[in-house]
Amino acid sequence: MMTDEQFRRFAAGLSHVIWRLSSDGKRLIAPRWAEITGKKEHELQNDGWLETIHAEDRGKVHAAMRDAVVYGSHFQSDYRVRLRDGSYHWFHGRGEPVRGYRNELTGWIGVSSNIDDQRRAETALLEREAYLRMVIDAARVGTIDHDVVTGQVQASPMTLRLIGLPLGTNLTFDMVKQRVHPDDRAAFGTAAERAMAPDGNGEVEMVFRSQRPDGSIVWINAHGTYVFEGEGDTRRAVRFVGVAADVTGHMRGHALECRRRANLWLSRRG
Repeated sequence: MMTDEQFRRFAAGLSHVIWRLSSDGKRLIAPRWAEITGKKEHELQNDGWLETIHAEDRGKVHAAMRDAVVYGSHFQSDYRVRLRDGSYHWFHGRGEPVRGYRNELTGWIGVSSNIDDQRRAETALLEREAYLRMVIDAARVGTIDHDVVTGQVQASPMTLRLIGLPLGTNLTFDMVKQRVHPDDRAAFGTAAERAMAPDGNGEVEMVFRSQRPDGSIVWINAHGTYVFEGEGDTRRAVRFVGVAADVTGHMRGHALECRRRANLWLSRRG
């Protein structure tokens, strides 16, 4: 087995934080950890390394390490480390138990990698997705993703609200069709069939009425695109991705305007 000094020289020359921890979780060899945090190695002993971890993450890291000590299992956790300049960076740490000739636990050897850029990118993506959801909800626009092969449909909460189904409904395309007003159902089916035909262009745009369980009517403008696989005779639609918008107010306004013009025309005729 590599001696402590040999391990220290080996670990110091790597970009990742390579560490070795004693079986009781108290004695740590991690020269790179000391270097990036501005600490002395002796300051990291006896749980001193926990002081370099963000206070909000310290509890879960300590719990994960405690479980590893108790059960002799691997250690894994994400946490923020305070660097020597005072900034915090996200790290992912993983350690594997090391055992002796008689299978007794002698400690852990592990690596902690800086994943700050990855976490920042993930956070930015989540923020953009949350903003997009907020904009879509404000515009009363729902999204729909239909797996043509299985018939399953992934719908956003707004889509479910538009067709009068509770959140969490395990939606299928047949269920969607059942929500279409009976007078619009044939046209709805024809538009979908034409778009997803082997020689179809995949584009769908239609306005139809959705009848909710309470009898209320919602006018929906739906448009999207079918995704195809294969070529020629084997070409087939496998997926539909689209959006659905509530245009009830617009349709009512249009109907009132048509009625106003009709009344005006009749009054002039009279």
